[in-house]
Amino acid sequence: MPSVNGTRVYWRPSASTPGAQPVQILKNSGYVSIALQAVQYKARGNWWQRRFKGSDKIAVSTQVSWLGVDDRKTSATIQDVRKISVPSINALAIGRIIALKVPASADGIELQLGIHAVHDDNLGKTLQLLNSEEFKQPLQLAPVALGQILSVAAMVKKTFTNVEDDPLMATYPGIISADPVTDPIALSRLVEGNIIVILKQDDSDQLDFEPAQLTVSGNRVLSRGEPIPNTYLVYNVSFDKWRGIDPTSAWARKFADASSKVDELMFAPPEQKQSIVSSAHDLLMQGKGVLDADDSYRTEEKTLLATAAFRAVADKIKANVNGSPVAELNSLGSQVKSYALLAAEVEPPAEASESLSAYASDLAAAGMPLGFVLDADDVSPGTPALPSEPAAEILFLGAHPLRAAAAAPASHTACPVQSFFGISAERWNCLREKAGAAGIVIADPEGEASQKGVTIGWKYDASGQSLEIACKQKPFLVPCSVVNSKLRDLVDNCSV
Repeated sequence: MPSVNGTRVYWRPSASTPGAQPVQILKNSGYVSIALQAVQYKARGNWWQRRFKGSDKIAVSTQVSWLGVDDRKTSATIQDVRKISVPSINALAIGRIIALKVPASADGIELQLGIHAVHDDNLGKTLQLLNSEEFKQPLQLAPVALGQILSVAAMVKKTFTNVEDDPLMATYPGIISADPVTDPIALSRLVEGNIIVILKQDDSDQLDFEPAQLTVSGNRVLSRGEPIPNTYLVYNVSFDKWRGIDPTSAWARKFADASSKVDELMFAPPEQKQSIVSSAHDLLMQGKGVLDADDSYRTEEKTLLATAAFRAVADKIKANVNGSPVAELNSLGSQVKSYALLAAEVEPPAEASESLSAYASDLAAAGMPLGFVLDADDVSPGTPALPSEPAAEILFLGAHPLRAAAAAPASHTACPVQSFFGISAERWNCLREKAGAAGIVIADPEGEASQKGVTIGWKYDASGQSLEIACKQKPFLVPCSVVNSKLRDLVDNCSV
Protein backbone atom coordinates (compact mmCIF):
# COMPACT_ATOMS: atom_id res chain seq x y z
CA MET A 1 0.00 0.00 0.00
CA PRO A 2 1.53 3.37 -0.95
CA SER A 3 2.37 5.95 1.69
CA VAL A 4 0.40 9.16 2.02
CA ASN A 5 2.10 12.21 0.51
CA GLY A 6 -0.12 14.67 2.31
CA THR A 7 -3.56 15.47 3.69
CA ARG A 8 -5.73 18.56 3.90
CA VAL A 9 -8.82 19.20 6.01
CA TYR A 10 -11.83 21.12 4.73
CA TRP A 11 -15.04 22.06 6.47
CA ARG A 12 -18.40 22.31 4.78
CA PRO A 13 -21.81 22.98 6.37
CA SER A 14 -24.30 20.14 6.52
CA ALA A 15 -27.09 20.11 3.94
CA SER A 16 -29.52 21.61 6.48
CA THR A 17 -27.36 24.71 7.07
CA PRO A 18 -26.11 25.90 3.66
CA GLY A 19 -23.90 28.98 3.73
CA ALA A 20 -23.19 28.67 7.45
CA GLN A 21 -19.88 29.51 9.07
CA PRO A 22 -18.04 26.92 11.19
CA VAL A 23 -19.62 26.57 14.62
CA GLN A 24 -16.95 25.58 17.12
CA ILE A 25 -17.93 23.06 19.80
CA LEU A 26 -16.85 24.38 23.18
CA LYS A 27 -15.91 22.37 26.22
CA ASN A 28 -18.67 21.30 28.64
CA SER A 29 -21.37 22.85 26.46
CA GLY A 30 -23.21 19.71 25.35
CA TYR A 31 -22.80 16.38 23.55
CA VAL A 32 -21.02 15.44 20.32
CA SER A 33 -22.20 12.86 17.77
CA ILE A 34 -19.97 11.80 14.88
CA ALA A 35 -20.90 9.76 11.82
CA LEU A 36 -18.57 8.43 9.17
CA GLN A 37 -20.61 9.64 6.22
CA ALA A 38 -18.43 8.73 3.26
CA VAL A 39 -15.15 7.04 2.33
CA GLN A 40 -13.56 6.96 -1.11
CA TYR A 41 -10.50 4.78 -1.76
CA LYS A 42 -8.25 5.21 -4.75
CA ALA A 43 -6.50 1.89 -5.35
CA ARG A 44 -3.41 2.46 -7.47
CA GLY A 45 -2.03 -1.06 -7.29
CA ASN A 46 1.49 -2.13 -8.18
CA TRP A 47 3.08 -2.12 -11.62
CA TRP A 48 1.81 -5.64 -12.46
CA GLN A 49 -1.74 -4.80 -11.35
CA ARG A 50 -1.81 -1.60 -13.35
CA ARG A 51 -0.47 -3.35 -16.44
CA PHE A 52 -2.39 -6.62 -16.31
CA LYS A 53 -5.30 -5.69 -14.05
CA GLY A 54 -5.87 -7.40 -10.73
CA SER A 55 -7.62 -7.14 -7.42
CA ASP A 56 -7.07 -6.42 -3.74
CA LYS A 57 -8.96 -7.29 -0.62
CA ILE A 58 -9.14 -4.27 1.67
CA ALA A 59 -10.30 -3.69 5.25
CA VAL A 60 -11.52 -0.24 6.27
CA SER A 61 -11.23 0.55 9.99
CA THR A 62 -12.20 3.59 12.03
CA GLN A 63 -11.12 4.65 15.45
CA VAL A 64 -12.50 7.41 17.66
CA SER A 65 -10.67 8.34 20.86
CA TRP A 66 -12.03 10.46 23.72
CA LEU A 67 -8.97 12.24 25.11
CA GLY A 68 -8.70 13.75 28.59
CA VAL A 69 -5.75 14.98 30.63
CA ASP A 70 -5.25 11.58 32.25
CA ASP A 71 -7.84 9.49 30.46
CA ARG A 72 -8.31 7.96 27.01
CA LYS A 73 -11.26 5.92 25.80
CA THR A 74 -11.10 4.35 22.35
CA SER A 75 -13.64 2.73 20.07
CA ALA A 76 -12.21 0.88 17.05
CA THR A 77 -14.31 -1.00 14.52
CA ILE A 78 -13.98 -2.69 11.15
CA GLN A 79 -16.30 -0.75 8.83
CA ASP A 80 -15.93 -2.72 5.63
CA VAL A 81 -14.11 -5.68 4.11
CA ARG A 82 -14.37 -6.11 0.36
CA LYS A 83 -12.60 -7.16 -2.82
CA ILE A 84 -11.84 -4.37 -5.30
CA SER A 85 -10.37 -4.22 -8.78
CA VAL A 86 -7.01 -2.52 -9.24
CA PRO A 87 -6.53 0.19 -10.35
CA SER A 88 -9.89 1.73 -9.42
CA ILE A 89 -11.67 4.46 -7.51
CA ASN A 90 -14.10 3.07 -4.96
CA ALA A 91 -16.82 5.12 -3.28
CA LEU A 92 -17.64 3.08 -0.20
CA ALA A 93 -21.19 3.60 1.06
CA ILE A 94 -20.63 3.31 4.83
CA GLY A 95 -22.68 5.99 6.63
CA ARG A 96 -22.36 4.83 10.24
CA ILE A 97 -22.44 6.59 13.62
CA ILE A 98 -19.11 6.06 15.38
CA ALA A 99 -19.65 8.34 18.40
CA LEU A 100 -23.07 9.02 19.90
CA LYS A 101 -23.71 11.94 22.29
CA VAL A 102 -20.28 11.93 23.91
CA PRO A 103 -20.00 14.75 26.49
CA ALA A 104 -17.83 17.61 25.26
CA SER A 105 -15.88 17.46 28.50
CA ALA A 106 -12.76 15.97 26.95
CA ASP A 107 -9.76 17.90 25.69
CA GLY A 108 -10.27 16.43 22.25
CA ILE A 109 -11.78 13.72 20.09
CA GLU A 110 -9.33 12.08 17.69
CA LEU A 111 -10.74 10.57 14.49
CA GLN A 112 -8.73 8.05 12.50
CA LEU A 113 -9.36 6.04 9.34
CA GLY A 114 -7.22 3.11 8.21
CA ILE A 115 -7.31 1.11 4.96
CA HIS A 116 -5.35 -2.15 4.98
CA ALA A 117 -4.58 -4.63 2.24
CA VAL A 118 -5.49 -8.18 3.30
CA HIS A 119 -3.59 -11.11 1.78
CA ASP A 120 -4.27 -13.81 4.39
CA ASP A 121 -7.53 -15.74 3.98
CA ASN A 122 -7.63 -16.74 7.67
CA LEU A 123 -7.14 -13.11 8.67
CA GLY A 124 -9.87 -12.18 6.20
CA LYS A 125 -12.31 -14.44 8.03
CA THR A 126 -11.51 -12.70 11.32
CA LEU A 127 -12.03 -9.30 9.72
CA GLN A 128 -15.34 -10.43 8.27
CA LEU A 129 -16.45 -11.47 11.76
CA LEU A 130 -15.42 -8.10 13.22
CA ASN A 131 -17.33 -6.44 10.37
CA SER A 132 -20.62 -7.92 11.63
CA GLU A 133 -23.24 -5.60 13.15
CA GLU A 134 -22.77 -6.83 16.73
CA PHE A 135 -19.26 -5.34 16.84
CA LYS A 136 -20.17 -1.90 15.49
CA GLN A 137 -21.25 -0.06 18.61
CA PRO A 138 -20.58 3.69 18.70
CA LEU A 139 -18.59 5.27 21.50
CA GLN A 140 -21.12 6.40 24.13
CA LEU A 141 -19.16 6.30 27.40
CA ALA A 142 -21.97 4.37 29.08
CA PRO A 143 -20.31 1.97 31.58
CA VAL A 144 -21.61 -1.30 30.11
CA ALA A 145 -21.26 -0.31 26.46
CA LEU A 146 -17.82 1.18 27.08
CA GLY A 147 -16.51 -2.12 28.43
CA GLN A 148 -17.70 -3.89 25.28
CA ILE A 149 -16.24 -1.15 23.07
CA LEU A 150 -12.83 -1.38 24.71
CA SER A 151 -12.84 -5.15 24.27
CA VAL A 152 -13.68 -4.87 20.57
CA ALA A 153 -11.02 -2.15 20.13
CA ALA A 154 -8.43 -4.51 21.62
CA MET A 155 -9.54 -7.27 19.24
CA VAL A 156 -9.24 -4.94 16.24
CA LYS A 157 -5.77 -3.79 17.30
CA LYS A 158 -4.58 -7.35 17.84
CA THR A 159 -5.96 -8.42 14.47
CA PHE A 160 -4.15 -5.68 12.58
CA THR A 161 -0.82 -6.54 14.19
CA ASN A 162 -0.87 -9.58 11.89
CA VAL A 163 -1.37 -7.47 8.74
CA GLU A 164 1.94 -7.09 6.92
CA ASP A 165 1.26 -4.06 4.78
CA ASP A 166 1.72 -0.30 4.64
CA PRO A 167 -1.71 0.95 5.71
CA LEU A 168 -3.22 4.11 4.33
CA MET A 169 -3.99 6.26 7.39
CA ALA A 170 -5.76 9.60 7.87
CA THR A 171 -6.22 11.32 11.22
CA TYR A 172 -8.10 14.39 12.38
CA PRO A 173 -7.39 15.57 15.95
CA GLY A 174 -10.51 17.54 16.94
CA ILE A 175 -9.46 19.77 19.84
CA ILE A 176 -12.21 20.87 22.24
CA SER A 177 -11.28 24.15 23.89
CA ALA A 178 -13.10 26.33 26.41
CA ASP A 179 -12.87 29.49 24.29
CA PRO A 180 -13.71 30.16 20.62
CA VAL A 181 -10.92 30.84 18.10
CA THR A 182 -10.92 32.88 14.91
CA ASP A 183 -10.19 30.03 12.47
CA PRO A 184 -11.28 26.78 14.16
CA ILE A 185 -10.62 24.55 11.13
CA ALA A 186 -7.03 25.73 10.68
CA LEU A 187 -6.42 25.19 14.39
CA SER A 188 -8.00 21.69 14.39
CA ARG A 189 -10.90 22.68 16.64
CA LEU A 190 -13.91 20.43 16.55
CA VAL A 191 -16.81 22.06 14.67
CA GLU A 192 -20.32 21.15 13.55
CA GLY A 193 -20.92 20.13 9.94
CA ASN A 194 -18.94 18.00 7.51
CA ILE A 195 -15.20 17.54 8.08
CA ILE A 196 -13.56 16.40 4.84
CA VAL A 197 -10.07 14.88 5.00
CA ILE A 198 -8.59 14.60 1.49
CA LEU A 199 -5.43 12.55 0.83
CA LYS A 200 -2.70 13.01 -1.77
CA GLN A 201 -1.12 9.66 -2.68
CA ASP A 202 0.83 10.60 -5.82
CA ASP A 203 1.62 13.50 -8.11
CA SER A 204 -1.63 13.10 -10.00
CA ASP A 205 -3.65 13.95 -6.92
CA GLN A 206 -4.71 17.52 -6.17
CA LEU A 207 -4.98 18.97 -2.66
CA ASP A 208 -5.67 22.66 -3.29
CA PHE A 209 -9.43 22.77 -3.68
CA GLU A 210 -11.53 25.90 -3.28
CA PRO A 211 -13.50 25.24 -0.04
CA ALA A 212 -16.58 27.09 -1.26
CA GLN A 213 -16.69 24.84 -4.35
CA LEU A 214 -16.67 21.61 -2.34
CA THR A 215 -20.00 19.91 -1.62
CA VAL A 216 -20.98 16.61 -0.06
CA SER A 217 -23.66 14.66 -1.88
CA GLY A 218 -24.51 11.32 -0.28
CA ASN A 219 -21.22 9.42 -0.13
CA ARG A 220 -19.49 11.64 -2.73
CA VAL A 221 -17.40 14.78 -2.44
CA LEU A 222 -17.79 17.09 -5.44
CA SER A 223 -15.69 20.02 -6.59
CA ARG A 224 -17.60 22.39 -8.87
CA GLY A 225 -20.19 19.65 -9.22
CA GLU A 226 -17.71 16.97 -10.36
CA PRO A 227 -16.53 14.00 -8.22
CA ILE A 228 -12.95 14.34 -7.01
CA PRO A 229 -10.69 11.31 -7.69
CA ASN A 230 -8.69 11.40 -4.41
CA THR A 231 -8.94 9.09 -1.46
CA TYR A 232 -10.97 10.94 1.16
CA LEU A 233 -13.21 10.53 4.17
CA VAL A 234 -16.12 12.63 5.38
CA TYR A 235 -17.15 12.89 9.03
CA ASN A 236 -20.45 14.51 9.93
CA VAL A 237 -20.25 16.18 13.35
CA SER A 238 -23.44 17.21 15.13
CA PHE A 239 -23.99 18.76 18.54
CA ASP A 240 -26.81 18.46 21.10
CA LYS A 241 -27.16 20.52 24.24
CA TRP A 242 -28.94 17.74 26.15
CA ARG A 243 -28.76 13.97 26.18
CA GLY A 244 -32.12 13.29 27.83
CA ILE A 245 -33.03 10.47 30.19
CA ASP A 246 -31.73 6.96 29.59
CA PRO A 247 -34.59 4.73 30.82
CA THR A 248 -32.35 1.64 30.72
CA SER A 249 -29.79 3.09 33.15
CA ALA A 250 -29.52 1.91 36.76
CA TRP A 251 -30.13 5.43 38.12
CA ALA A 252 -33.32 5.87 36.05
CA ARG A 253 -34.66 2.57 37.40
CA LYS A 254 -33.93 3.72 40.97
CA PHE A 255 -35.78 6.97 40.37
CA ALA A 256 -38.72 5.06 38.85
CA ASP A 257 -38.79 2.69 41.85
CA ALA A 258 -38.90 5.69 44.21
CA SER A 259 -41.82 7.19 42.30
CA SER A 260 -43.70 3.88 42.37
CA LYS A 261 -43.00 3.53 46.08
CA VAL A 262 -44.66 6.82 47.04
CA ASP A 263 -47.72 5.83 45.00
CA GLU A 264 -48.42 3.44 47.87
CA LEU A 265 -49.18 6.45 50.09
CA MET A 266 -52.61 6.81 48.51
CA PHE A 267 -53.97 3.68 50.16
CA ALA A 268 -51.53 3.05 53.03
CA PRO A 269 -52.70 3.36 56.66
CA PRO A 270 -51.03 6.11 58.73
CA GLU A 271 -48.69 3.74 60.56
CA GLN A 272 -47.11 2.61 57.24
CA LYS A 273 -46.61 5.98 55.57
CA GLN A 274 -43.38 6.95 57.28
CA SER A 275 -41.83 3.65 56.20
CA ILE A 276 -42.94 4.21 52.60
CA VAL A 277 -41.47 7.70 52.47
CA SER A 278 -38.22 6.56 54.07
CA SER A 279 -37.83 3.80 51.47
CA ALA A 280 -38.58 6.19 48.60
CA HIS A 281 -36.06 8.67 49.93
CA ASP A 282 -33.34 6.01 50.12
CA LEU A 283 -34.09 4.95 46.54
CA LEU A 284 -33.76 8.55 45.37
CA MET A 285 -30.41 8.96 47.10
CA GLN A 286 -29.16 5.70 45.61
CA GLY A 287 -30.25 6.83 42.14
CA LYS A 288 -28.56 10.20 42.56
CA GLY A 289 -25.33 8.48 43.60
CA VAL A 290 -25.33 6.27 40.50
CA LEU A 291 -26.18 9.25 38.27
CA ASP A 292 -23.35 11.32 39.75
CA ALA A 293 -20.91 8.57 38.73
CA ASP A 294 -22.24 8.32 35.15
CA ASP A 295 -19.57 9.73 32.78
CA SER A 296 -21.98 9.80 29.86
CA TYR A 297 -23.76 12.86 31.29
CA ARG A 298 -22.35 16.31 31.97
CA THR A 299 -22.74 17.87 35.41
CA GLU A 300 -25.42 20.41 34.52
CA GLU A 301 -27.76 17.79 33.09
CA LYS A 302 -27.14 15.44 36.03
CA THR A 303 -28.34 18.20 38.36
CA LEU A 304 -31.47 18.81 36.29
CA LEU A 305 -32.33 15.11 36.01
CA ALA A 306 -31.88 14.56 39.76
CA THR A 307 -33.88 17.72 40.46
CA ALA A 308 -36.76 16.48 38.30
CA ALA A 309 -36.78 13.06 39.98
CA PHE A 310 -36.73 14.49 43.49
CA ARG A 311 -39.39 17.06 42.64
CA ALA A 312 -41.70 14.45 41.14
CA VAL A 313 -41.49 12.29 44.28
CA ALA A 314 -41.79 15.32 46.61
CA ASP A 315 -44.92 16.46 44.75
CA LYS A 316 -46.55 13.06 45.31
CA ILE A 317 -45.72 13.20 49.01
CA LYS A 318 -47.09 16.73 49.32
CA ALA A 319 -50.29 15.81 47.49
CA ASN A 320 -50.96 12.92 49.86
CA VAL A 321 -50.21 15.03 52.94
CA ASN A 322 -52.38 17.99 51.95
CA GLY A 323 -55.38 15.80 51.35
CA SER A 324 -55.20 14.00 54.70
CA PRO A 325 -57.65 14.51 57.57
CA VAL A 326 -56.53 16.47 60.64
CA ALA A 327 -56.01 13.34 62.75
CA GLU A 328 -53.68 11.94 60.11
CA LEU A 329 -51.79 15.21 59.68
CA ASN A 330 -50.72 14.97 63.31
CA SER A 331 -48.86 11.74 62.54
CA LEU A 332 -47.11 12.75 59.34
CA GLY A 333 -44.01 14.47 60.68
CA SER A 334 -41.89 11.94 58.81
CA GLN A 335 -43.39 12.92 55.47
CA VAL A 336 -42.84 16.59 56.18
CA LYS A 337 -39.26 15.90 57.08
CA SER A 338 -38.65 13.81 53.97
CA TYR A 339 -40.10 16.57 51.82
CA ALA A 340 -37.70 19.05 53.40
CA LEU A 341 -34.85 16.60 52.80
CA LEU A 342 -35.82 16.20 49.15
CA ALA A 343 -35.74 19.98 48.70
CA ALA A 344 -32.46 20.47 50.54
CA GLU A 345 -30.39 17.59 49.19
CA VAL A 346 -30.59 18.39 45.48
CA GLU A 347 -30.66 22.17 45.50
CA PRO A 348 -28.97 23.00 42.16
CA PRO A 349 -25.64 24.82 42.34
CA ALA A 350 -25.37 28.44 41.27
CA GLU A 351 -23.70 27.46 37.99
CA ALA A 352 -26.82 25.54 36.86
CA SER A 353 -27.95 28.14 34.35
CA GLU A 354 -31.03 26.37 32.98
CA SER A 355 -34.31 26.09 34.85
CA LEU A 356 -36.23 22.85 34.98
CA SER A 357 -38.89 24.46 32.77
CA ALA A 358 -36.40 25.36 30.03
CA TYR A 359 -34.85 21.90 30.23
CA ALA A 360 -38.21 20.16 29.87
CA SER A 361 -39.12 22.46 26.96
CA ASP A 362 -35.82 21.76 25.17
CA LEU A 363 -36.30 18.01 25.52
CA ALA A 364 -39.90 18.22 24.29
CA ALA A 365 -38.81 20.23 21.24
CA ALA A 366 -36.25 17.53 20.46
CA GLY A 367 -38.87 14.77 20.85
CA MET A 368 -37.33 13.47 24.08
CA PRO A 369 -39.66 13.23 27.12
CA LEU A 370 -38.33 14.39 30.47
CA GLY A 371 -39.36 11.11 32.05
CA PHE A 372 -40.79 12.59 35.26
CA VAL A 373 -44.32 13.89 35.91
CA LEU A 374 -44.15 17.31 37.58
CA ASP A 375 -46.80 19.73 38.79
CA ALA A 376 -47.31 22.71 36.49
CA ASP A 377 -46.11 25.07 39.23
CA ASP A 378 -42.84 23.18 39.46
CA VAL A 379 -41.81 23.96 35.90
CA SER A 380 -43.37 27.36 35.36
CA PRO A 381 -40.99 29.89 33.78
CA GLY A 382 -38.95 31.89 36.22
CA THR A 383 -39.29 29.52 39.18
CA PRO A 384 -36.26 27.85 40.75
CA ALA A 385 -35.64 24.21 39.98
CA LEU A 386 -36.52 23.22 43.55
CA PRO A 387 -38.97 24.78 46.03
CA SER A 388 -37.81 26.62 49.09
CA GLU A 389 -38.17 24.58 52.27
CA PRO A 390 -41.87 24.01 53.00
CA ALA A 391 -43.35 25.64 56.10
CA ALA A 392 -44.17 22.93 58.63
CA GLU A 393 -47.30 24.73 59.88
CA ILE A 394 -48.94 24.32 56.48
CA LEU A 395 -48.66 20.55 56.63
CA PHE A 396 -49.65 19.68 60.19
CA LEU A 397 -51.26 21.18 63.28
CA GLY A 398 -49.67 21.77 66.67
CA ALA A 399 -46.10 22.22 67.84
CA HIS A 400 -43.73 19.39 68.58
CA PRO A 401 -39.95 19.39 69.11
CA LEU A 402 -39.36 16.62 66.59
CA ARG A 403 -41.65 18.22 64.03
CA ALA A 404 -39.90 21.55 64.49
CA ALA A 405 -36.63 19.82 63.76
CA ALA A 406 -38.22 18.27 60.69
CA ALA A 407 -39.05 21.72 59.34
CA ALA A 408 -35.50 22.96 59.88
CA PRO A 409 -32.82 22.39 57.24
CA ALA A 410 -32.01 18.69 57.42
CA SER A 411 -28.51 17.28 57.42
CA HIS A 412 -27.55 14.28 55.35
CA THR A 413 -27.30 12.23 58.54
CA ALA A 414 -30.89 12.76 59.76
CA CYS A 415 -33.69 10.27 59.10
CA PRO A 416 -37.50 10.65 58.88
CA VAL A 417 -39.56 10.54 62.09
CA GLN A 418 -41.45 7.29 62.71
CA SER A 419 -44.84 7.34 64.49
CA PHE A 420 -46.29 4.37 66.37
CA PHE A 421 -49.74 3.97 67.93
CA GLY A 422 -51.27 1.67 70.53
CA ILE A 423 -48.21 2.00 72.76
CA SER A 424 -49.60 1.09 76.18
CA ALA A 425 -47.72 1.68 79.44
CA GLU A 426 -46.64 -1.98 79.35
CA ARG A 427 -45.23 -1.67 75.83
CA TRP A 428 -43.50 1.59 76.76
CA ASN A 429 -41.79 -0.08 79.72
CA CYS A 430 -40.79 -2.98 77.50
CA LEU A 431 -39.21 -0.57 75.02
CA ARG A 432 -37.31 1.20 77.80
CA GLU A 433 -35.90 -2.13 79.00
CA LYS A 434 -34.84 -3.27 75.53
CA ALA A 435 -33.32 0.14 74.73
CA GLY A 436 -31.42 0.04 78.03
CA ALA A 437 -30.04 -3.38 77.14
CA ALA A 438 -28.75 -1.81 73.91
CA GLY A 439 -27.03 0.99 75.82
CA ILE A 440 -29.69 3.70 75.28
CA VAL A 441 -31.11 4.98 78.57
CA ILE A 442 -34.70 6.27 78.32
CA ALA A 443 -35.40 8.05 81.59
CA ASP A 444 -38.17 10.45 80.51
CA PRO A 445 -41.10 10.32 78.05
CA GLU A 446 -39.30 12.88 75.87
CA GLY A 447 -35.59 13.21 75.15
CA GLU A 448 -32.66 11.91 73.15
CA ALA A 449 -29.65 9.66 73.67
CA SER A 450 -26.52 8.71 71.71
CA GLN A 451 -24.75 5.40 71.29
CA LYS A 452 -21.86 4.53 68.89
CA GLY A 453 -22.33 7.62 66.72
CA VAL A 454 -26.13 7.27 66.49
CA THR A 455 -28.41 9.80 68.20
CA ILE A 456 -32.06 8.83 68.76
CA GLY A 457 -34.82 11.25 69.82
CA TRP A 458 -38.25 10.23 71.12
CA LYS A 459 -41.56 11.54 72.49
CA TYR A 460 -44.08 9.29 74.23
CA ASP A 461 -47.68 10.44 74.77
CA ALA A 462 -49.14 8.18 77.49
CA SER A 463 -52.68 9.54 77.16
CA GLY A 464 -52.79 9.07 73.40
CA GLN A 465 -50.68 5.89 73.53
CA SER A 466 -48.51 7.23 70.70
CA LEU A 467 -44.74 7.28 70.24
CA GLU A 468 -42.54 9.21 67.83
CA ILE A 469 -38.94 8.13 67.27
CA ALA A 470 -36.35 9.82 65.06
CA CYS A 471 -32.72 9.08 64.26
CA LYS A 472 -31.27 12.60 64.47
CA GLN A 473 -27.67 11.70 63.67
CA LYS A 474 -25.89 8.69 62.22
CA PRO A 475 -22.75 7.77 60.24
CA PHE A 476 -23.07 8.95 56.64
CA LEU A 477 -22.56 5.48 55.16
CA VAL A 478 -25.36 3.90 57.21
CA PRO A 479 -28.66 4.27 55.27
CA CYS A 480 -31.81 5.48 57.00
CA SER A 481 -33.62 2.35 55.88
CA VAL A 482 -31.30 0.24 58.07
CA VAL A 483 -31.63 2.49 61.13
CA ASN A 484 -35.42 2.82 60.86
CA SER A 485 -35.79 -0.90 60.29
CA LYS A 486 -33.94 -1.58 63.57
CA LEU A 487 -36.16 0.90 65.40
CA ARG A 488 -39.32 -0.70 63.99
CA ASP A 489 -38.08 -4.15 65.02
CA LEU A 490 -37.51 -2.83 68.53
CA VAL A 491 -41.08 -1.58 68.78
CA ASP A 492 -42.57 -4.68 67.15
CA ASN A 493 -40.75 -6.96 69.60
CA CYS A 494 -42.63 -5.27 72.47
CA SER A 495 -46.12 -6.48 71.66
CA VAL A 496 -47.37 -6.95 75.19
